[in-house]
Amino acid sequence: MPLRDLLILAGIALLLNGCADSPWRQGPLHPVSAPSASTTPPPPVAQPSEPEATVTGTATPAANPAPVAAAANDSAPQAQDTGADQTTTAASADNGQSTDQDENLWVAMRAGFRLDTTDHPRIDAQLRWYAHHQKYLDRVFERARPYLHYILKQVQKRHMPTEIALLPVVESAFRPFAYSHVRAAGLWQFIPSTGRRFGLKQDWWYDGRRDVIQSTKAALDYLQQLHDDCNNDWLLALAAYNSGEGTVLNAIRYNERRGRPTDFWHLDLPKETRNYVPKLLALREVVQKPQKYGVELEQINDAPYLTTVNTGGQIDLGLAAKLAGISLKELYHLNPGFNRWATDPNGPHRLVLPIDAADRFEEKLAKVPKDDRMRWQRHMVRPGETLGGIADRYHTTTALLRKVNKLHGNLIRAGHHLLIPVASRQLDKYAFSEIERQLHAQARLRDGRRVRYTVRSGDNLWVIARRYHVGVRELARWNGMATRDALHIGQKLVLWVRSGGYYTRSARAAEPARLGNHKVHYTVRKGDSLWVIAQHYHVGVHQLAEWNGLAKRDALHIGQKLVVRPAAGDHQSRHTARATASAKPSGGHRLHYTVRRGDSLWVIAHRYKVDVGQLAAWNGLAKRDALHIGQKLVLWPQSGISHLERSASAAGDNLPAPVVQAVRYTVHRGDSLSAISQRFRVSVNELRRWNDLHKHEYLQPGQELKVFVDVTRQADNS
Repeated sequence: MPLRDLLILAGIALLLNGCADSPWRQGPLHPVSAPSASTTPPPPVAQPSEPEATVTGTATPAANPAPVAAAANDSAPQAQDTGADQTTTAASADNGQSTDQDENLWVAMRAGFRLDTTDHPRIDAQLRWYAHHQKYLDRVFERARPYLHYILKQVQKRHMPTEIALLPVVESAFRPFAYSHVRAAGLWQFIPSTGRRFGLKQDWWYDGRRDVIQSTKAALDYLQQLHDDCNNDWLLALAAYNSGEGTVLNAIRYNERRGRPTDFWHLDLPKETRNYVPKLLALREVVQKPQKYGVELEQINDAPYLTTVNTGGQIDLGLAAKLAGISLKELYHLNPGFNRWATDPNGPHRLVLPIDAADRFEEKLAKVPKDDRMRWQRHMVRPGETLGGIADRYHTTTALLRKVNKLHGNLIRAGHHLLIPVASRQLDKYAFSEIERQLHAQARLRDGRRVRYTVRSGDNLWVIARRYHVGVRELARWNGMATRDALHIGQKLVLWVRSGGYYTRSARAAEPARLGNHKVHYTVRKGDSLWVIAQHYHVGVHQLAEWNGLAKRDALHIGQKLVVRPAAGDHQSRHTARATASAKPSGGHRLHYTVRRGDSLWVIAHRYKVDVGQLAAWNGLAKRDALHIGQKLVLWPQSGISHLERSASAAGDNLPAPVVQAVRYTVHRGDSLSAISQRFRVSVNELRRWNDLHKHEYLQPGQELKVFVDVTRQADNS
């Protein structure tokens, strides 16, 4: 065959082969050059296999990290801030692939990097950690995928350094439901007070600190303000975001007075803050030059993913997910600010949705009447029911019930009907609501033996943790809480107690013996008082006050340092023991009494028909000494005391066989103090006094009440 024909056939073959490989033939939505499996975007929303309610800590470098394995081609051109062409070339070299600049979010982010960089051991330590934790980076950036484009664009609009778009990695690892032990919440980890300061609404229905749109705006507002206050130094602004502007400004003034440099690297800041800024700078280096550190970054398209739609009012989130054609889990991850099964009745009346679901949602929502966007149930008020009890039963608020039913107060009458909004699905289907996240945290298997605990009057996390010999932070994490969260009577908690770690009475009694007669330095915590600390170490309040130059009634503050000198076996102060022994009467029955809310020496003495001076002498007290709830007193009443009060003493006292029996009653849905008092033939005031209940305190289902039942009268009426 002539050479010319051979050349023609070869050309045709090459042309046909090129047509077969044409991207237009394959029809991708976003054609790229030389696509690889590593750049195929996964499903749009990063959904953890299980809800994460509590922050377990951001990534921390290992104590002795191994050296970074050098990349095969360290001389590959790196991204520069001098032009788009150079940046695109750097992206291709770093990732080992060719991609269009407009489609790669990392390229757009690198173009805006401008934080001051320096070689510093603290940055190097963080770099080594990131370089050896590829899986961590994969998880974090997979979670970031739905949010990162929106955050980056907001940063760019304000002409801020684009490294700030990576700050949620350091703050929360891009967990939308992150909740720290200091009550910081959301991607940007706002504490409640700072959140309110920057306009983030926080109530039973909604927490703006977790709202992706609102919290991003608030975080950037805060950072810009800190930048202005810190002499336009972004590193100082970032340090202040972590530790507070007061901490940084005080450190600056300290260095200024001593003629020292006032840049970030020379300030005496808390340890966490000293590592906080290097973490972000190290992350910036990894994103800038991933190949150098042996890291692969999955491509994230530089295209909008989120949009907001108006709901026009409150809507059930289960219905909203159905109208949008997405899962309820995905809807919660895009709208983590909503705490319950529905949006906030008082707004915001909007949802964050994927762009491709927004039109479908709005079209279907327009066909649903406003009254049908929530499911309603008609409830007939029964005798003894309260508005608060009904609200708790249906997982809603009294404010909403008043609004829906046009009530001017909490007064309701038996026989009347209330309209109540209820969830369209079973509550456990709303897996990322606040209640379900806490239940999920409690259900996780951990080391040790599970103990279920019901909160009682006077409890807080610190008291319970000390009782069971566990850490307060551990206890909070096991229950999806922060260490400062308030508890309510009847609340259910879970503890994991290791073998031998249960904090029994014998363990408490043995603790002073382990301490011995040496000096102990104690740091005051929330909920402490001189009496609480004295009880723990089995010393007298007056002794503890004397050792620390305090008066017995002086208030303590968190973080205050105290000196304690516990003695082995010193269960009470020697002064109290001598006073009790010398004042003990020759006759009468000994009775152990636990101080309750509203008690005083005069009230107790009057109740048991004894002299106030005697009562004070029996317990080593002065007549005017203040009492504390839970304080133990000893009495020797002679005669004529109420059988109800006599039966309140601890088991084992030398008393006649009681005609009254103490029983534990578990509150059920619909119960009220009035109904329970009628059932046991006691007064409401007695129930309140026996259980330290406030006048307007609501009962909670599952709450345990102590009731003293007259067995003789019950038998006579049976």
